[in-house]
Formats: sequence, structure tokens, C-alpha cells
Amino acid sequence: MRRKMPNAPTLYLDRTLTQHRALSMAGRRAVLGLFIAGNLVVAAFLIVIHAFPVPFFLGLDLIGVLVAFHVSERRSQRTERVTVSADSITVSRVQPGAESRTVWIAPPAFTRIEEGARALRLRRAGRSLAFATTLGAQDRTRLAAEIASALRAAQNERW
Repeated sequence: MRRKMPNAPTLYLDRTLTQHRALSMAGRRAVLGLFIAGNLVVAAFLIVIHAFPVPFFLGLDLIGVLVAFHVSERRSQRTERVTVSADSITVSRVQPGAESRTVWIAPPAFTRIEEGARALRLRRAGRSLAFATTLGAQDRTRLAAEIASALRAAQNERW
């Protein structure tokens, strides 16, 4: 797929990779509601049997779950952008609240794409970059084929 922009090289691939969220916000609220309700039932029972210090720890595990949800939300906001033109293949990463950071740039003629068990890997002259770690196996396979095709098209334009 070619996309031509004014005063810009032809892009053979321009893909933004995002992580799929396991739970929607409504799902998160439901899980937290059930978790809190379960903790309250257990806390009430513990208070009835005079185990007063134990409900405090139920509050700590709730804080742990909230922190885990927060970390998961922050990680789900990270993205990677892969672009292939005749001049270069570029991978950029964007963290939440930060600017885009280019982590890989290389000429397509000398770059190889490899598919691993957990990530795709770009290789060139002894250097390598693992990316697309948030994608499933089928999506990684599909993306690897698209990148290989874009690299071939970019090389054909150049040479």
C-alpha cells in the first residue's frame, strides 16, 4: 500500500501498534466492585470472630489491585509506530505523556525482519531491535509479512 504526501517520500508501510485492553472501564469497575464486596464480607466475618487486625490486610490487597490496574492502564497506552519508505525503516515508541522516540532507523536494503516466539525482530549489521511484543502470534505473522513486502517494495524503488 503506497501513500504519497506532499514533499515526503512514498510510505510503503505506516502502522501504529497498540496493546489490546483486557478489560474495558466498565469491566474494571465490575471486577473492583466484586472484589470490594468480597472483601467486605470477609472483613465482616473476621470482625465477628474478633480477628480485628486481619481486615486491615484486606485493605492492603485492594490497594495492590488498584496499583496493578493503574500499571496495566499505563502500559496499554504505549504505542509503537513502524514506517517503511525507500529511504528507511523506522520504529518509534510513544510513552504516555512523552514525545515520540525513534528507537530504530536503517536503510531497507540492509534490514531483515525475523519472527520470534514473543516479538518481531529487525536486524542489520549486528544490531537488532525486538518490537511488536503486545501482538498475538497471528498478528505478528501478518505484520512480519507486511513489513517484508514493504521492504521489498522499498528496495525495488531504490534499485
